[in-house]
Amino acid sequence: MSQSYMPKINHKISSNMPYLLTFVLILAALVRIVFYFEINTGPFISQHDWDQSDMNYFDQWAKNIVEGDWLTEHNFHPLHRWHRMIVIADDYFQANPDLAQKYVFAAGGGTTSAEPARLLWNHWYGEKTFHQEPLYERESRGQYLLLCLYFPFKPAE
Repeated sequence: MSQSYMPKINHKISSNMPYLLTFVLILAALVRIVFYFEINTGPFISQHDWDQSDMNYFDQWAKNIVEGDWLTEHNFHPLHRWHRMIVIADDYFQANPDLAQKYVFAAGGGTTSAEPARLLWNHWYGEKTFHQEPLYERESRGQYLLLCLYFPFKPAE
């Protein structure tokens, strides 16, 4: 057993390297092709079309960049249904009527539209802030996290 098998294995591998490399590349290509067709049969290939997904936000952002807004000069943050639920359905504006007046007035009146909620979320996000950056590290430290935790665990009335 003192004889090592490693030199024999190394010799076989090095002498067949082109075949092994070709095999690995073909296998990798086949795996990618199979996954491509699997993804096309499910909902994942068009997930960017759903307006409540992050992929939709990134798709819109990419379209804005293609249209010439390379530096994202305007506030562009997602406003998903859960954002509106925290701001409007969770009575945030009712609990803070001074803020409600400010954002409803800035939105042009009417609390039924999503625009006051969008303006408030843009304020919470801050100017030109990447939307997945943790908001609780900003000046309103903890407010975003508390709001997100308040909704699922709000006290019974």
